[in-house]
Amino acid sequence: MEGEFVRTAADGFVVTWHDGSSNVVSRTAAPELGLLNDGERFSAMARFGDENKVVALESVSILPSIPDAKEMWETWPVRRS
Repeated sequence: MEGEFVRTAADGFVVTWHDGSSNVVSRTAAPELGLLNDGERFSAMARFGDENKVVALESVSILPSIPDAKEMWETWPVRRS
């Protein structure tokens, strides 16, 4: 799964998943998330339990940021021939 680390909360870490849903992941399920900065994107293998709660995150990897579409368009190379 891919997600974005939103912030640290009292009961864990707030994450927004690639499908737009958000939930709080407990510190015991994913202590690695404590190393991320707010707004960083990550990829991980997620195991979900009852009520769609994350039971464990494994193999957490930081993903590069998504470029702004306008900036990408303005800097896109143009063929000059």
